[in-house]
Amino acid sequence: MSSPSVAVVIPTHDRAALLRRTLASVLSQREVDLEVIVVDDGSNDSEAREVRRCEGERVRVVRNDDARGVAAARNLGAGETDATWVAFCDDDDLWTPTKLARQIAAAETTARRWAYTGAVKFELGPVVWQLMAAPDPSRVASRLPYQNIIPAGSSNIVVRRDALLEAGGFDAGLWHLADWDMWLRLLEIGLPAHAPGIGVGYRLHLSAMSLTPEGVLDDLQVIDARWRHLRQGEPLDYGPTHLWIALNQLRAGRRTPAARSYLRAIRHGRRRGFVGLLHTVDPRTTRGGAGGALDTWVARSAGIERVDPAQLPAEVMEMLDALASDQQPGAAPG
Repeated sequence: MSSPSVAVVIPTHDRAALLRRTLASVLSQREVDLEVIVVDDGSNDSEAREVRRCEGERVRVVRNDDARGVAAARNLGAGETDATWVAFCDDDDLWTPTKLARQIAAAETTARRWAYTGAVKFELGPVVWQLMAAPDPSRVASRLPYQNIIPAGSSNIVVRRDALLEAGGFDAGLWHLADWDMWLRLLEIGLPAHAPGIGVGYRLHLSAMSLTPEGVLDDLQVIDARWRHLRQGEPLDYGPTHLWIALNQLRAGRRTPAARSYLRAIRHGRRRGFVGLLHTVDPRTTRGGAGGALDTWVARSAGIERVDPAQLPAEVMEMLDALASDQQPGAAPG
């Protein structure tokens, strides 16, 4: 029996160093016929040269001369393949070697056209902050109109190419929440499959954070209006989004913007907003901590707890340890 054909689309912009480790983890996939399409979304000249060096037997690089956003980059990459399945990975995230094979097996077993798995949030160390199990598809169907509960966002999903085309691709007008919008359109086509276990490492670092909350909230307004019919006319709760923005601002040392976002969360009835607001005036919340590291005290305002590595499967720790080894002096890039 032949292995399923999968194209992995990786958008990147001025982050060639992060891309190399992500690419190494993607190329480690087992039991699939893999091709990788890296979309350089308007990187500067020096970064673009580094991205071009990633080309190889299974890796192609295509380029937008000007940055058009990750949604447009994903669409461009997906249009470059005729593989049966298409997956997406952000240029700073990691995959375990069995991720794609487990997801596709789950989809084929249930005759479904898209699939997801579980994920962990981590920082260099490695320090794991949150274990996000793959929710049951019935829960995805009931909760997705209210909250993007797919763990790790766009780095998680694998979808049949024909279903992606039927859904119309990503909305390039959305810069922050195009993945959530896409999952809702796929949900209208049919239920997903879920592969138990962990397949994605979602990296927490300052350059990944949105410090433009207006753009996030603009996208949220579109999601709110576009999918309100799936919520029987009920408006979205903006409170969780305000908390997420506040946490990012606080980690970056931007106390005043963080306080404003916590206040907005409070107006939406979020108890954690009060706790987070206190953190914005506490002297222990220094600028970025250790390079923007997330400490336990701040994490709790967002309901995040540090995870004991003993809880994680061996292949997950191997994925994270490979990243840590790259940071050692003299280590070659992955």
